[in-house]
Amino acid sequence: MPPKNTTLLTAIFIITLCRLLANATERQQPPNIVIIYADDLGFGDLSTYNPQSAYTTPRIDQLANQGIKFLDAHSPCTICSPSRYGLLSGQLVCRTGRKPTAFEGPGGPSYLAPGELTLAQMLQQRGYRTGVFGKWHLGLTWFDQDGKRLAGGFETPLQIDYAKSTPLVDGPNARGFDE
Repeated sequence: MPPKNTTLLTAIFIITLCRLLANATERQQPPNIVIIYADDLGFGDLSTYNPQSAYTTPRIDQLANQGIKFLDAHSPCTICSPSRYGLLSGQLVCRTGRKPTAFEGPGGPSYLAPGELTLAQMLQQRGYRTGVFGKWHLGLTWFDQDGKRLAGGFETPLQIDYAKSTPLVDGPNARGFDE
């Protein structure tokens, strides 16, 4: 059963992360950080947390056993895009003025404001090479034939002028990811 005192767990996490980074600085080699962020994955779905899980996840179990397992984590939102925003920015999407439960379509504007610092950018500043693999789903800024920024929605992909929309100003490479 996960601990109920999230303040204590947060403090333990911060102290542990600081100790890891301090130890890594002494060794001149930062620790590897792997974040697996999956939609609709529950606490008991991985065998590392639940031996009776319907799924066997030996590779993830091995990573967890060699690293740090978090036992009390909470999603910043109920759907994927605002949750990914929360992970990368450390902010709650409800404080941005955007609706945290509305999917704005594949052409929706980026959840990340211009100049907003991301976890990946912070890690790059500490000397890490970073990568994101899988779905970005944070929105992208697209432009039409007249160079006008598109507002989003499901019709947006039909209006995109891909020549004017590259490089992607809101894509992973512009937000701190090397790959």
